[in-house]
Order: sequence, then structure tokens, then C-alpha cells
Amino acid sequence: MQVEYAALGWKIIPTCPDKKKPPCLWRNVEVNMADWPGYNTAIVCDQNGLVVIDVDPDGKTTWAALTSLHGEPETLTSITKRGKHVYFKAKPGQKYRAKIGKYAGIDIKHAGYVIEAPSPGYEWVNWGTPIAEVPEWLSPLIEK
Repeated sequence: MQVEYAALGWKIIPTCPDKKKPPCLWRNVEVNMADWPGYNTAIVCDQNGLVVIDVDPDGKTTWAALTSLHGEPETLTSITKRGKHVYFKAKPGQKYRAKIGKYAGIDIKHAGYVIEAPSPGYEWVNWGTPIAEVPEWLSPLIEK
């Protein structure tokens, strides 16, 4: 998948196999994943113009309720070890919250990174699907 990420111009970084922390400095540094065999792959959100909704197990019911009212967004999505990542285009200059209000288990990833395929336990549901704009119903919940 690193080749596909590079084709999109996405910045990716390694994370340690047993934890979600990078083994090196990663902000504003080019990293060659070939130098990090056996490490997980993470996609840097803000530097790639992305905002990612990270739905963990305790947020699945809330996300299901939100999307039952508004529809599941048609956008790039992955399955994670514990839930899923739902990708959107970040609005230039927009600041995003870290959580959706009082809802547990739904994090907003913009200033950091998300682990993705080919890391163990992560796979794309619909690789190649265009990344959507943040839906109008979701904007007030995630924007600062």
C-alpha cells in the first residue's frame, strides 16, 4: 500500500509494531518506509488534507445512530483492529475537535495520524473510493 499512498502524494510514517508511537521524529521530515521493515504504516492527517473519524467499539452505537439519521457517508473507509476510520477532506485552515462532544468512542483525527493497511488488523473497505467533503450534518459536531 505504500506505493499507492505515494501515488496520492500522501505522507506516511512508521509506528512501532506493539504501540501506536512513531520510532522517529515525523513532523516535517520525509520518512522512507523501506528503512522501517516490520513497522506499522500510519497516514499523517493534516499534512495530507484529511480529517478522519475514528470509531472505536464504544462509539459504534453512536456512529450507527448518527448515520441512521443522515446516511452513511460515501467516502474512503477502513476497518481497524477495534472499529473503523472514515475519511474526509479537511477544509483548509479549519480547526477540528479531538472528540465529538459528549460521545465516547468517536475521535477526530486531524492534527496527528492514523494507522492503516498494510499494518496487521487494518484493511480498506473501499480503496479507490473518492474522499468526500465533510457532510453538512457532521461539520458542527467536529469543527471548532
